[in-house]
Amino acid sequence: LNKIVFLGDSTTYGIGYYYGLGYYDLCPASQVWTPKSGTLTLSGSGATIECNWGISFFEDYIFYYDGSCKKLVLEDGITTVGRELFNGFIFTEEIILPETLTTIGRWAFVWCDKVQELELPASLRTIREGGLQAMQSLKAITIPEGVTKIERYTFWNNIAMTEVNLPSTVTVIDESAFSRCEALESIWIPKNVTKLGPTVFEDCQALSEVYFRGSAPTIAAD
Repeated sequence: LNKIVFLGDSTTYGIGYYYGLGYYDLCPASQVWTPKSGTLTLSGSGATIECNWGISFFEDYIFYYDGSCKKLVLEDGITTVGRELFNGFIFTEEIILPETLTTIGRWAFVWCDKVQELELPASLRTIREGGLQAMQSLKAITIPEGVTKIERYTFWNNIAMTEVNLPSTVTVIDESAFSRCEALESIWIPKNVTKLGPTVFEDCQALSEVYFRGSAPTIAAD
């Protein structure tokens, strides 16, 4: 199977819908899977589908633990990566995101832990809870201007990450956003941040310096 073409809107499916069926509808246009090259390319417009269930129900994950996908390419036109869509791409080494992307869904790339570099497009405005968590080889990340909130667990357990660049537009850094970023030594908090959630830097063992570009924000209690 090399290509699927489909019509209609993106849809949320529950457990078992895809179980044992091979490769599936990922976005409202088409996907191209080239196993010999190890590259999965998604093209289309709008949002991809979403997955609904937790890790214990892994049959609902579209490509859960797919060892053959070394590179993931999302082409221009895609605006949203749906919830948990690429959870567990533990063998993927490179992810290319489109310039049209506005939203990364909840836990969309969790455990993509061989990716060392990830460029977020300027169009991005929202990273949902845990959207980039447990990417354990990721070294650095730059969040584009326009993102206003670092949501809960966004970078949780990114143990190799040494550099984070936050935009001036961020106003809230939520609960455990950087928990277990064990290699992070310092971070600059933008001047417009008014609230830090609880346990934002929990278990950041190397963190020794936090700089505030403005006044110290409100820090929520545990």
